Amino acid sequence: MSRPTIHGLITAQARVNPDLPAVEDGTECIDFRELERRSDAAARRLREHGVEPGVFVAVSLERSVAMVVTLLGVLKAGGSYVALDVAHPEARLRWIVEDVAPRLAVASRTLRDAVPATGIPLLAAEDVAGAPESCAPGTAPAPPGNAAELPDGDPERLAFITYTSGTTGRPKGVMAVHDSVAYFMGMIGPYLGLGPGTRFLQFYPLTWETQALDIYAVLAAGGTVVVPPAGTETAGPGLVQFLRDARVTGAMLPPALLAELTEEPPVPTLHTLAYIGERCRPQAAERWGRGRRLVNLYGPTEVTVAASASDERRPGEAPPIGKPLPGRELHVLDERMRPVADGEPGELYVGGRGLARGYWGLPELTARQFPPDPFSGRPGARLYRTGDRVRLLPDGNLDFLGRVDGQLNVRGQRVERGEVEAAMAAHPGVQSCAVVVQGDGPDARLVGFVVGTPGIEEELPGRLAEELPPVMVPSFVVRLERLPLNQHGKVDLAALRAHRVHGAGPRTAGPAPGTVPEKELARIWEDVLGVEGVGTADGFRALGGTSLQAIRVQNRVREHFGVPLTVRELLGTRTLGELAAVLAAGGGERAALPPLTRTDDAGASHPASLHQRRLWAQARMKQAASVAYNETSALHVTGPLDVPALRRAVQDLADRHEAFRSSLHLDGADLRVDVAPQVTVEMAEEDLTGSPDPRAEAARRAAELGAEPFDLERAPLFRAALLTVAAEERVLVLVTHHTVADGLSQDVLDLDLATCYAARREGGQPAPRPRDGLRPRDHALWQRATAGHPALAAGLDHWRALLDGAPTEANLPTAAPRPASFSHRGGRVEHATGPGLRAAVEGLAREAGTTPYGVCLLALALLVSRLTGRRDVLVASPFSGRPSREAEDVIGFFTNTVVMRVTLDDAPEPLSLLGTVEERIQEALEHQYVPFNDVVRAVGARAGVSGQPLVQVVLAHQGPLRPRAALAGTRVVPWLVDNGTAKADLTVEINEVGDELVVVLPYSADVMDLPSAERVLADYIGILRELTAGRTDAGEP
Repeated sequence: MSRPTIHGLITAQARVNPDLPAVEDGTECIDFRELERRSDAAARRLREHGVEPGVFVAVSLERSVAMVVTLLGVLKAGGSYVALDVAHPEARLRWIVEDVAPRLAVASRTLRDAVPATGIPLLAAEDVAGAPESCAPGTAPAPPGNAAELPDGDPERLAFITYTSGTTGRPKGVMAVHDSVAYFMGMIGPYLGLGPGTRFLQFYPLTWETQALDIYAVLAAGGTVVVPPAGTETAGPGLVQFLRDARVTGAMLPPALLAELTEEPPVPTLHTLAYIGERCRPQAAERWGRGRRLVNLYGPTEVTVAASASDERRPGEAPPIGKPLPGRELHVLDERMRPVADGEPGELYVGGRGLARGYWGLPELTARQFPPDPFSGRPGARLYRTGDRVRLLPDGNLDFLGRVDGQLNVRGQRVERGEVEAAMAAHPGVQSCAVVVQGDGPDARLVGFVVGTPGIEEELPGRLAEELPPVMVPSFVVRLERLPLNQHGKVDLAALRAHRVHGAGPRTAGPAPGTVPEKELARIWEDVLGVEGVGTADGFRALGGTSLQAIRVQNRVREHFGVPLTVRELLGTRTLGELAAVLAAGGGERAALPPLTRTDDAGASHPASLHQRRLWAQARMKQAASVAYNETSALHVTGPLDVPALRRAVQDLADRHEAFRSSLHLDGADLRVDVAPQVTVEMAEEDLTGSPDPRAEAARRAAELGAEPFDLERAPLFRAALLTVAAEERVLVLVTHHTVADGLSQDVLDLDLATCYAARREGGQPAPRPRDGLRPRDHALWQRATAGHPALAAGLDHWRALLDGAPTEANLPTAAPRPASFSHRGGRVEHATGPGLRAAVEGLAREAGTTPYGVCLLALALLVSRLTGRRDVLVASPFSGRPSREAEDVIGFFTNTVVMRVTLDDAPEPLSLLGTVEERIQEALEHQYVPFNDVVRAVGARAGVSGQPLVQVVLAHQGPLRPRAALAGTRVVPWLVDNGTAKADLTVEINEVGDELVVVLPYSADVMDLPSAERVLADYIGILRELTAGRTDAGEP
């Protein structure tokens, strides 16, 4: 008898029971006939895109019928797949994609951003898995002639790769072949009693190998895969309600989740409940095992889901890891692979059918972990060494004792200590480190210990979250003077496991709970988290709280206060004091942000602001990104100019503004801004009068000066050049960097330069700036002081709700295939519209009760919609970010990127949307101080093919173009400088010059060439004229 494949077993079931329900997801239910028809069609579509034996497909799929169809389509086409989890950091996903090198990616439309931008084609799962048009539902499958287009099944073919934590600091890919998975499917079905009438919950993500059970084995047995629809709460009480409503008869769930859930309401249809990955607490086993079959499945990924199982449970106890499943061979061996006596501890080795092929691209590790089987006479037989310590009980069951190596278990997921420690050690400021698990079951938490620079314990969790999956990020990081050593000179892990974590790291100093609600809530947190001394300024997540622990708190709060707190509120940024106020008042207003005021700080160094950290990280990764954020301005100066006075005035700017004397550097894990007491800014002078076209040469030199990179670690981040074009015609070029001076600082610079030049020209000195004036450092310290403030928490909630379901990739049409990463190369085109259009825009804004910015925003949304076909558009805009009037006179980096969402829907008249646009603008103004990076993380946006997370289209309504620019005794005209870079795929800048608008379109060369950019600019101005038609003369076309 030939060995089957995964899809072969399911096809065989479809032939016998074509009318049985196969998959349902809350929105549709398809039978086996339809599943076969759709998956065959999906396979042919994938074949057209090059999927064949030996080809990998990266998948990022929402739970749905389309998910199951897509997976079967890949397998039927002869391909293999690797799943990408949207919860994992982009760096890890990119590493996996590069490791496997898939030829194609398939993603649900809402998850397209999960696929890193590596240049591989990306298909929408909804298109791949959609019902074929040539055959209506309920008709016969495609005839055999078409089926011949698909390759024959090969049981030795690779089906999928599952990446697990690796000891080397990199994840390792476990190769699952059809033969092993199909054997498991055929074996586990009878053991669990799967068959027609079974309704089995599809719970685990595709990054677990458990799809072999909760999808494939269920289908092969003729059961129904029950997929929770989008929005179902699968990590809390809502799951129990879903099990009841969906009439689920079988499920496999994590023990940590079972420990937190109660069977309310009862689920009478649930006959079989399995769990895997860790011990189940006796109380949970008793609660969930009463009246049904409770099965403990044991097995690492490398043995294809499970090698042993048991449903033998004494009252008040959980089942052991059990006895070998059919076809599995279990051996308890010593260090030399010799059998130990019954009852003695040893390492568990698994043999027999169903082992994984090994690790992708790691032959040495495969040979070490899959040694030859000395107990089998079968040629080529292998064992898998699990690393688990067990002993054989008298009744033939195995008793799990722990690990023989450094592998950790965190709420059912295996974590290699080495991978986490390697990620920790790679960060500046860490001298040595170790990681352990404290607690067990739902209370298990990863705790990191570091020896390093002060503050590293606060920085490290956020940095690790950018590199590691959530389960591998320590809940706490504790800084020690030294790591404890045992008598052998090794790190004493037992001592670290016993180390009592008092409160959390990082902690926010604050008062102890005072009110009754504060005290009661603190007591609940301390009990659930196992910490002491919780204060009103502490946050639940900052204390190491997990989603499972949040469920426990949620239940206790409901019981004690009678007021529900959501898991989202607990895991958000609110502090204990703020949540206690919600419980006391049943809601309550959030306090406004405090004003930005001058601090007493006068040191030579201060912490960088959140905005500076974000931009510095980009600039450090790629020089082109740094140059793109050079702020270059030019003034065309005619008339008699006092050059020595101008030279002194330029130096005055550096003397009077900390920003121009600043530089940035890492101090351990902390980004600091050093402010030099004095720097010298030499104004370079160049004579261009001998050039064939001096003005053109001046424009070219201004662009070159703007393209010269700064060393951000060396002050001054400011340079000046005076280009002489004729006897009384010059161009003054000033260049600074966005990390120290944003675009709105230009007006402050222009006014101060004019003031200083006027004084120096008269032989005097400029009046000193106010001694009590604000400085950039005050803004950085204000950001730190207000982190976690209720107003910012409310703002983050606003952005999360507003951007829910929004498209995070504009997918603008490109003139040529775009590179694998954002190059920052670009150019700009501009057009002066004439006075009529400006008057028309302003008139329309007055009529609609909005601003000219609102009109320009709607026009840009319409432009993007016409370019992409989308009716839901995101546009970024720089907002002032200055929380007090005094900050408007400060040169610094205050501006924050704010995201505007414009949903065009099917509005017959776009102008009817202006009211909604104005509402969005008002909301954005209210919440403009939430850092852009926080918004990106909150909505889970990733840098997709564009390399720009969340938004790739920008609108900057600049207002009057440099109205304060002046040099006494001369005439100055601002020049716009193109330094050949781009910050985004498409930017529109609106400048008011005299009585007209000058529209500038900076564009990315990754997306457009010059002719296409000119067409896009013309289209945008055309849309402005369409919107304002009939109000006034809209200007010359």
